Amino acid sequence: MCGVDWVSDMWPRLLICFGILLVVEAATVTAYCGLLFGCGCTLMDGMTYCNVHNLRGPWCPWCSQGMLGFYVPFAAMTAGAFAAAWWGLRLRTRLWAGLLAGVAGYLSAGAAAAWISAQRQGYPL
Repeated sequence: MCGVDWVSDMWPRLLICFGILLVVEAATVTAYCGLLFGCGCTLMDGMTYCNVHNLRGPWCPWCSQGMLGFYVPFAAMTAGAFAAAWWGLRLRTRLWAGLLAGVAGYLSAGAAAAWISAQRQGYPL
């Protein structure tokens, strides 16, 4: 960082990192939902086998609340991923550090969002 403007030097890596993280999140969020809630959502089948389709509950806290109930936790996970990626890049200035930190932020924020959603809706974890 001596004599180098790390902020302007970091922007290209930050944008690449954010783009990759957004693709990873979009591709895995439904499977992560199934992992967190045990609701039946999978990577290949999406929410086809989610318990939200059962006549009786409990129903998945994210899938049962419509688009808003799914995209609010997704936004929280994205914010966690981006914040962690930014810190990872700031500390190590390497793309891999930003990606690893971003994935950790995504998983951590997702777990927190799942716990909050389950508590608010009485879903057994």
